Amino acid sequence: MHKDFYSTTFALVGLGFQVQTYEVDSDRGWGAQLMPQFRFQQVFGYNVDNAFVKLMFVYYSNNYKVQNMKLKNNFMLISLGGGLRFK
Repeated sequence: MHKDFYSTTFALVGLGFQVQTYEVDSDRGWGAQLMPQFRFQQVFGYNVDNAFVKLMFVYYSNNYKVQNMKLKNNFMLISLGGGLRFK
């Protein structure tokens, strides 16, 4: 934190447990598996006694299989938020 500005960064790598149900053509099925996951988050903000504002960036990625298909899911979010504090 420098003066009233702050920054937070973190990255996570691990395995997630996923339960699936699917229908491909006329084939229905279900299963459970462990899938690799990655998440990165960066937050910048400004904080004073009566107000705050923050800019957040999130990137999330995971890989999983359904039958013989390998799928990769990527998600990116950028958000801007703020608020006022009343005493």
